[in-house]
Amino acid sequence: MEIFTIDQVLKGLPTVYKIKDYNGDLISGIFYDQELSLATNSSGQYFIEKILKRRTRSGVKEIFVKWSGYPDEFNEWIVQDNLVD
Repeated sequence: MEIFTIDQVLKGLPTVYKIKDYNGDLISGIFYDQELSLATNSSGQYFIEKILKRRTRSGVKEIFVKWSGYPDEFNEWIVQDNLVD
């Protein structure tokens, strides 16, 4: 699943939307209500698609992760102990 944000609402009959990706790049075309669905994350938890690397820094185990639904620009090192099942 890829997540986009609404950039512009074009009011009319019907209302259509212009959207952009997580990098802020505008997606070409316009989109109707039925082509979009609301995505929320009120839990504050995100899913890891893949662990890419592991390291230990100052005795702290870290992992380099690819977040599910996010482009590679958002890959980052996180503390392994912060993971939850």
